[in-house]
Amino acid sequence: MDEEQGIYRGEVLVMLGALADIRVAVDRILRYIEGEDDEEEETEEDLPPDA
Repeated sequence: MDEEQGIYRGEVLVMLGALADIRVAVDRILRYIEGEDDEEEETEEDLPPDA
């Protein structure tokens, strides 16, 4: 086998793009499941200072 095998820059960029898309999708799913951070901050602000 005289053919060179390797990963070329274009292929790496495609893989990185796919991984970035997956990361964005996972972040959206987690925000949906856990709720928005803004809601949690509002409930903490409503508590008395010594609680």
